[in-house]
Amino acid sequence: MTKEPYRYELKRQLQQWGGGPVENLAKMYRAHVSDPNFFEELVRIYSSVQAFQTPVAWLVKHHYSQGHRLPKDVIEALMACCHTVEAWPAKIYLLQLIPQMDLSSQSLLRAEDLVRSCLKDSNTFVRAWAINGLHALTRYIPGLTSELLFICQKAMETETAAIKARVRKILAEMQA
Repeated sequence: MTKEPYRYELKRQLQQWGGGPVENLAKMYRAHVSDPNFFEELVRIYSSVQAFQTPVAWLVKHHYSQGHRLPKDVIEALMACCHTVEAWPAKIYLLQLIPQMDLSSQSLLRAEDLVRSCLKDSNTFVRAWAINGLHALTRYIPGLTSELLFICQKAMETETAAIKARVRKILAEMQA
């Protein structure tokens, strides 16, 4: 199948999912994962159709949770449009992926921008995973460690239980 009809078929399947059970996305994943164009086309869809960002981000996260990785060019394309993500589940999936991805200098800058914008998000879970994302970025930019510690300290004083739980895990990892 050529790329354009394949992209149309993927869009159709994402439209059919329409926010339903993730098992339907898992079925889509199993049906397409062996196609070499699957993730390239998903990222194209992700960058052009905002309504599909959550299921596409979920599919990418699912791919990583299955022990696989994406090629660098696909990671670059995904991170190039991460600033357009508006849906909180898609933000969380991307933030959860940051520790697992090999980031280039360009995608690292984009990941840092995503993390910083999500630190200010109104959604508690997005903020919690943004702190986790900042922790992941310290692997690339050790100078962020003092800022991370400050944010963690402030979060332990002012944030919700969900954020405090995530912060405790981060602090434990940092002390290990």
